[in-house]
Amino acid sequence: MKMRKRKWGKAGIILTSACCWCLSLLLLNKIEQRAGCFNGYFSSPAVTCEGVRRFQEQSQNPEILPEITAWSKEEGQQIRGEIRESVTEDVWKLSGNMEHFFVGSLAGGSYPWEKDEEGCMVSTALAEELFGTQMIEGMQVEIAGKEYWIRGCIKSGEAFAAVHAEKGDVMQGIFLSYQDRSVSGSLAKNLLGQIVGREPDGFWEGNLYSAAARIIVTIPAWVLAAICMSGVWSLTGRITDFRLRLIIKLTVAAGICVLTAFGLCLTFRFSPDYLPVMWSDLEFFPSLIEKKWGEFQNVCQFALCPGDAGMLGNFRNIMFAVAGSLLASINISADIKAVLIQKCQNCLEPDNPSEECKDRYSDVDCTRCIHHRAD
Repeated sequence: MKMRKRKWGKAGIILTSACCWCLSLLLLNKIEQRAGCFNGYFSSPAVTCEGVRRFQEQSQNPEILPEITAWSKEEGQQIRGEIRESVTEDVWKLSGNMEHFFVGSLAGGSYPWEKDEEGCMVSTALAEELFGTQMIEGMQVEIAGKEYWIRGCIKSGEAFAAVHAEKGDVMQGIFLSYQDRSVSGSLAKNLLGQIVGREPDGFWEGNLYSAAARIIVTIPAWVLAAICMSGVWSLTGRITDFRLRLIIKLTVAAGICVLTAFGLCLTFRFSPDYLPVMWSDLEFFPSLIEKKWGEFQNVCQFALCPGDAGMLGNFRNIMFAVAGSLLASINISADIKAVLIQKCQNCLEPDNPSEECKDRYSDVDCTRCIHHRAD
């Protein structure tokens, strides 16, 4: 009965670990959708919509520019629906492509095209508040005294609406969306400086959080792989023939090195900004960590855009999911190691154990023990 309970308990632990890890992979996929996204936050008005358009038109290489979306947030705007009375919520004004700004957040409908001045988006929370349902495509809503047609719904627990900005509107931030997810943050920050004329007061670097999330997600896999590799390596010690044991050990070592290198390539996806010019520069990584931590604190002083806030929330959820998976993985790994390496408790003769046996074979498998080779 106790054995059955243990088996069911272990099965439950394995299932919990697998579910937590699968959840972390789903969250990582959402984060990586915004890996090529950067957002510049400014404490004072940054640029007008017309200024952004002029910069794009005057660029010498417009084909290499990312998708540029200028944005501003207007708080406490009156929003009135067809069914319920008006509510006071935030309104995001965007100059550019809404699809890139809210990438991965569409709950239903479609995004308004850039010249659709009568179209708008609302969050799922606002849709429930105004209409009692999320199926609101084609309904009419009044925002700050102007009527709009709802084109789609954005997944969010915060109530807000999004409309296209007018030419004279002054924007508070610039959002950049690159197709290449490996673009460095320094390149994006330099482009923001060219558009606005000064560096942003807060900077959100999408590929940094994507790369960090990837490392966190792979931790349980690395732990499990390390235990398995250790067990396989220990199994090679059971071979009594020295030449054969040496050949197999070298083969296993080569295989472990190849798999480790492949795993490291899959795990680390940082941009060139995170590599020192000279590997002898010991101050590079401590100063880099301090710099990035300062940037994170600066950007958190602003009210994050919905996409950035969702990315940060997914990052935190990944940490919790991986912690649950890691605890279960450690438990599973201990069982795997026990199966791969079954130690003999009777390797030493109780009356007169030899020194050679005690020094060399006391905690390895009994098949290598000099007192049992004859068996």
